[in-house]
Amino acid sequence: MSGQNRFFEYAGDFKKLLDEISRNTGLNLVGYRDSYLKRRIGVRIKANRLKSYDEYIEFLRKNPSEYDKLLDRLTVNVTEFFRNPSTFEAFRSKVLPELSSKREIRIWSAGCASGEEPYSIAITVSEFFGRELERRFIRIYATDIDGLSLRRAIKGEYEAKKVANVDSDMLNKYFIKTGEKYMVKPEIKRMVIFEKQDILKRRWINFFDVVFCRNVAIYFSRDSLEILYGNLYDSLRKGGYLITGKVESLAGDIKSHFEVVDNREHIYRALK
Repeated sequence: MSGQNRFFEYAGDFKKLLDEISRNTGLNLVGYRDSYLKRRIGVRIKANRLKSYDEYIEFLRKNPSEYDKLLDRLTVNVTEFFRNPSTFEAFRSKVLPELSSKREIRIWSAGCASGEEPYSIAITVSEFFGRELERRFIRIYATDIDGLSLRRAIKGEYEAKKVANVDSDMLNKYFIKTGEKYMVKPEIKRMVIFEKQDILKRRWINFFDVVFCRNVAIYFSRDSLEILYGNLYDSLRKGGYLITGKVESLAGDIKSHFEVVDNREHIYRALK
């Protein structure tokens, strides 16, 4: 039996464990695939030298601090600055020009992990508007369910490998080098508002001009995808833009609510 599959074989009540986690974190785990959850939870069970889901429930009750480590494992935190650079190029060339007449622009980075994406958005917006930025109200709302990742994001300090996609001019312009790390400059930080949120819970209606939700949907079940994309659509203003991941596509009824702006970069415009 491979090491990967053994995470699926713990004894005990798996559903009871999910209920316990949801009740104490507010995270709706119903939408995630069971195989994904069992694999990720299994890592924490093994790390704590436990042998069953029931033992892990008792461990969580006695050690509430374990929830931060569990959520860090459950949520997807693989990210870097300007991940998929061509997507940011399309955002700059095809989306921002359409929004340039607006004085007020709101953008949502849904599932922002440790902040690389929303800061990349802020840098792209700053580069596009230049000095005009001072005469506009532009806010980037960045949300994630993982409190540990959000604390890292708010700090805004990153290792060199995380900024590998940032060219040297922008690195000097928007970051402060501190030892072996890079700190996002205050003027970029001020553009971003971080908030803890479960993406499957409706939060905003007709609020955003652009929503980035990339490499998040692939972890949800089919039923939950309808809720997810429904919430994203509802959050957009008329004519707002949705940008999804490279391996994610709109499907089902929600597809008829959008028109394709860039099929290669998965950029869609909301029809309302």
